Amino acid sequence: MNKRSLFFGGLFFLLFLLHSASVKVFASASFVPQFLLLFVIVFAATHSLPETLWFSFGAGFLWETFSAEFFGAQIFALIFCGLGAYLVTRNITAQELAAPTAAFLVVGATVLRPLLVAGYHAVASSLDLTSPIPFGTFLNPGVIYAALANLLVFYLLRFLIRLFPQLSK
Repeated sequence: MNKRSLFFGGLFFLLFLLHSASVKVFASASFVPQFLLLFVIVFAATHSLPETLWFSFGAGFLWETFSAEFFGAQIFALIFCGLGAYLVTRNITAQELAAPTAAFLVVGATVLRPLLVAGYHAVASSLDLTSPIPFGTFLNPGVIYAALANLLVFYLLRFLIRLFPQLSK
């Protein structure tokens, strides 16, 4: 294991702790940034596909720790969001995260993640593996505030990546 992998593992765990602490402190607020989702997008834009998929899996697995959804919903959603961000930055736009591309990725992933979780949970409940949860629980007007908070934090993360270019190599 090289130093780069240890560094990203430590940063990954630090973001997980920051995410879980902010969710605990601001339990009823919808403006809590989703640090793991944002870092998956940054990671997908700067790393290879296998690294992105493994990192997305790890982020989803840690997010599962505190989620109340059927196991695997967050893993599925973050892998899908990471794969989508990777494909958008490689095939549709330049790999550099310009402001419009970043806004599209962040807002799209913020809205797409609860939709994917709701779909995953609906499939699991249709198979009688879990009890159904109303769709409004997953996608509500608070997603708009979460998208705005995610945009703000994402541009801060993007600024930090530019300050330390060795992070993107």
